[in-house]
Amino acid sequence: SEVPPPFDPGCGTFIVDFLTDRGLDGILVDGRLPGTKSDTLWMHELGIKGKTSGGRGQYSAGVFYGDWKDIQIEVEIEDITGQCNTGFAANLGKARSVGVEAEYVFAVSDRLILSGSGSWAEAEVLEDPSNEFLGATAGDRLPGSPDLQLSVSGDYVWPMANDKTGFVRLDAQYIGEIFGAFEFGDERTRSGKYSIGNLRVGMETERYQLTAFIDNLTDNQGKVFSNGA
Repeated sequence: SEVPPPFDPGCGTFIVDFLTDRGLDGILVDGRLPGTKSDTLWMHELGIKGKTSGGRGQYSAGVFYGDWKDIQIEVEIEDITGQCNTGFAANLGKARSVGVEAEYVFAVSDRLILSGSGSWAEAEVLEDPSNEFLGATAGDRLPGSPDLQLSVSGDYVWPMANDKTGFVRLDAQYIGEIFGAFEFGDERTRSGKYSIGNLRVGMETERYQLTAFIDNLTDNQGKVFSNGA
């Protein structure tokens, strides 16, 4: 089991009052916030892979189901002044993760290759936790992972003089919604739900490579991470 160190003595009064106001003062042990015990995960997967179009296309796909017990999650304690914001790890009880994933690569010609991949996952709490202070209920999504991810790319190469090779690559990615840590009855933070595209153009030889690139072609200001703010 892991036991976190004592919290900042200067914040002791705030933390104790915060927990007491919510009827949670009994979770403190010797002036420390709760620790955690090891979690267990049984993951079941079934997949397939193969080739199409005489080997020009390759694909793989799979489904998975994860049975997760005593999952460790981070719980936030928020101070409106920001001086005593803290958190602790706790065991959530039972959760599950179920989803599908697939990818495909196709050589349109010797010069052009297209590829794409995607995954969908539903990771949620299976039962109301015995520790009510977690702020989670059955059906709540677990923090930290997007529900949907998609990506596509295209690579084109061509021969140049003096054994040089030119290339251009265009790729795009979509990240679905991501929930932040569980909080004490407050609304959880959310991030994700953004798309981004990138462009690479260059030339290479056996000895060196020159590349010009543009990241985030559409200047999308997606929120890539949010936790407690």
